Amino acid sequence: EKDDSVGVWNEYTLDDFVEPDSNITFSSMHVGCALIELDRYAPVVKADRKTEFIFGMKDFLFAHEPASWRFDVAEKLNGQNQVVDFTDDTTGSPHASARANTAMYVNECG
Repeated sequence: EKDDSVGVWNEYTLDDFVEPDSNITFSSMHVGCALIELDRYAPVVKADRKTEFIFGMKDFLFAHEPASWRFDVAEKLNGQNQVVDFTDDTTGSPHASARANTAMYVNECG
């Protein structure tokens, strides 16, 4: 007999799922839909703000891993272009404060 269960623990079958109505959409502009404020994406800590030059050196030292977590902002920092990243300055990976922030994970999958 063929097992047609699905899910991480095979707890569902395809009969457990229903086709969605074709008119269902998600938009914060639709009645009944709303935005959920999860938290600030970045900067999480003051050290997340860097000049583009300083970030470039850090990114080079950590084999471009921090580039995955960088984004540009329009405001200048000490008269220079500013970038924001939430990677640890000693490892190049997201720091503990960023990993504790839900918004970091939502950005990467949403």
